[in-house]
Amino acid sequence: MQQISHDHTVLVVNDDADTFSAIEDILKETSYQLLTASSPKEAIHILENQEVAIIVCNQNPPIIDAFEFLHDSRQMCSDASRIILTTEDFIPKLATATIDDDVTFFVPKPLKTSLLNQAIKKATTLHEKSHTRDAIDELVQKQHRQLAKSHELLRHELYIGSRIYDVFLGEQTPNDIIGFDIAAVTIPSEDIDGDFYAFYHPSSEVLDIAFGDVMGKGLPAALVGTAVQNQLAHFAVPLKNSLSCDPKGIWRSDILSPDTLLQKTHEEVIDKLFDLQFFVSLFYARFHPQQKRLSFVDCGSTKPLHISGKKTATLKGKNFPLGMVDDTHYQLNEITYDVGDLFIFYSDGVTEAKDPKRNLFGPERLQEVIDTNLSKTPEEIVAAIQEAVEKFSAGAPPSDDLSIVVIKEKEPPEKTTEEKSATFASDLSQLPALRQFIDRSCQVDQGISDQLQLAINEIFCNIVKHGDLTHLNNDIIVSVKVLEDGIAIDIADGGKPFDPREIEEPHFAGDRDGGFGMFMVKNIADKVTYKAGGEGEKNHLRLFKRFRSKEENMVLSHNTHGNVLVVSVDGEHLDAKDAPLFKERVLDLVGSENGNNVVLDLSKLQFIDSSGLGSLLSILRFLNTNEGNLKIANVSQPVRATFEIVRMHKLFEIFNSTDEALRSFEG
Repeated sequence: MQQISHDHTVLVVNDDADTFSAIEDILKETSYQLLTASSPKEAIHILENQEVAIIVCNQNPPIIDAFEFLHDSRQMCSDASRIILTTEDFIPKLATATIDDDVTFFVPKPLKTSLLNQAIKKATTLHEKSHTRDAIDELVQKQHRQLAKSHELLRHELYIGSRIYDVFLGEQTPNDIIGFDIAAVTIPSEDIDGDFYAFYHPSSEVLDIAFGDVMGKGLPAALVGTAVQNQLAHFAVPLKNSLSCDPKGIWRSDILSPDTLLQKTHEEVIDKLFDLQFFVSLFYARFHPQQKRLSFVDCGSTKPLHISGKKTATLKGKNFPLGMVDDTHYQLNEITYDVGDLFIFYSDGVTEAKDPKRNLFGPERLQEVIDTNLSKTPEEIVAAIQEAVEKFSAGAPPSDDLSIVVIKEKEPPEKTTEEKSATFASDLSQLPALRQFIDRSCQVDQGISDQLQLAINEIFCNIVKHGDLTHLNNDIIVSVKVLEDGIAIDIADGGKPFDPREIEEPHFAGDRDGGFGMFMVKNIADKVTYKAGGEGEKNHLRLFKRFRSKEENMVLSHNTHGNVLVVSVDGEHLDAKDAPLFKERVLDLVGSENGNNVVLDLSKLQFIDSSGLGSLLSILRFLNTNEGNLKIANVSQPVRATFEIVRMHKLFEIFNSTDEALRSFEG
């Protein structure tokens, strides 16, 4: 049997020619095709091979038991509408069949064409609605399957993205910072989080940490956090640092202070954060382990805890989060600390974690956990806080990103004296390798390294040029030893010895070459010794360069009176050696204190040369350019005499006391 689409097929089970003719006339006006069967058996055979939309069955027992057939057909063709043609004698049975859904429509006999027509139209409409509903259901299911597939694909891509983020951009906790024990954890509320922390090591003397929280969650917040971290890293760890001598220590990298660093980062990201409608709360801290000092900038962050002994202090400032206000200046705060102190950074995902009754974990519970675990390692403290929060939340996933960083200052290992040696051929082509060796061996102090490279370069050249190293034993051995107070270098050669006392001083008038190399060596080194070798022995030239300590440097102290910055010079000399650093530090204080009116207290200063006077003039010009002024107080007699010799007392306002100088700004 050729199959016909069941969507437009009517099966008529009937042994009456008039009934069949009436149905046929009705269907002529539709797109339905007609199938006929003269008995239920024949109809069952048709349904076994063909689905239909409508079944019309004439109740004509005993030949056709329509009720029994329609019941059987429902099992075979459940979607079809079933119309029964029957007399009123079968009304009770009809009611049961309708309830059982064996019969959809009833047309009474004797047959009226209008009623039959009406029943077929209702059946047709019902079938079309059912067909439409089925099509819609199928479409919905198809779209649901597609959405489920897309969702699964998105989850997979998000997982891959989170893995990439963790590997390339995620937080890395350093484990090789001498003097610090550090542990950290971050638990995102979604696959990727908006919390971040980053460690920077801009120089060997400091360690920085940025601890931030981006408004929002998930991938957008994580991307904003990564962008801010990149800007912070750009300013925290520049490609190359200049060097300056810190008055509180030795030569150091001249890196940006935390407040300046944040200011520059703010200028780079503020417009972008405004456009994206994001802001970032941030705490940026810098550890100075040699001075046991912490400087920090708080930009609306959760407040880290400083635990010293059994006392807990909150580290807090008064700055807005990044991206919240356009015109802002960042305030720097400083504290001191001791070995063994703990610093705990935490996000609001810790204190704002909720239990099933919506109670907050809170800072009090956090403090209890810390107090209970004070003697433990940072890693154990992090684990204890995390466990306490999870237990409090009854195992529920975090509603906000959760991050914890614990830093403990510990005793640095004892310094060991390490000696490095290298052997070089007696040839000027060895100079680049020689300088690289000195640089690698003197990394403890880059400023000294640069000077020693120059000194050893000159010594090596003199040995090659004048040592007459023509025999086989012509190697030059250079040994470097880093001591507690400086660097010692020994240069051993088998050349012709010399008497350093016979080396003439250089002629600075330019009428004779020579002598400049050893002159530079003596001025660079704090001590130079020479021992000529005997028969079969090497000559040894030794030099020692001492680390510059705070006693050797000019110390400035300062305070403010209203809008006037008072700077006191605690050293006795301001000469060419100290003048550049003096000017730089005073101008740094002017910038950090936002004050363009300055009083210089020179009560301890006993000597000033032309370079020192020039630094004062530079400071005066800078302040005048910025609508400020410089006034000098408590000038000693020797310094005043120098001012008068060059008539600079007419350029500066000089007062007998600091109070007089301050009162002059009030007029």
